[in-house]
Amino acid sequence: MPPTPDGVETDEVHWIGSGGGPVRVRQFRNGKGGVQPALIYMNGGDWVQGSPETHWDITARLAAWAGVTVISVDCALAPEHPCPAVVLQCRAVLRWVHARARTLGIDTDRIALGGDSAGGNLAAVTALWARDQAVPHGPVSIGNTGLTPKGSACPNLPSVPDADGAVQTGTLFGQRPGQEEPFGTPRLQSYPSPRGR
Repeated sequence: MPPTPDGVETDEVHWIGSGGGPVRVRQFRNGKGGVQPALIYMNGGDWVQGSPETHWDITARLAAWAGVTVISVDCALAPEHPCPAVVLQCRAVLRWVHARARTLGIDTDRIALGGDSAGGNLAAVTALWARDQAVPHGPVSIGNTGLTPKGSACPNLPSVPDADGAVQTGTLFGQRPGQEEPFGTPRLQSYPSPRGR
């Protein structure tokens, strides 16, 4: 693992129960103390690899540079855990962070969701679910998601409108045929973006 920036605490690990099986999270806490914002971070890895340890450098630096607590989610991996296991885990983590915010030293009004690649898709899917279920969360930070721009290698998929339009999510790897999960079905779905509401 790369060296952890000074002032970031990384020893705290928790197991959270979910409808998709137990999920481990590692906390990267900025050492400045006090109540701080949080980022729930879902790692990329094409749905089949990655963990808080593979993304240690990213999450530790985010905690250090942004002055936040990063909750790094050890998402269930396909094909051993087909969708919607990972989606259910991410939902449970968001609820858990809200329920334990006081103990974790987190400001419940400043909990963001984020991730890279497949994790960015999970952040978007979790945010859409949270919006529809009235589960509070802050901004969504997504890097290199599964959203498909016009002219991509998948020309049969519709383009993603601008930020005030719709966000489109596609198949989550490992989906079983006929399985109905509103934010991970084989067909693409459009939802108003949080900014567009």
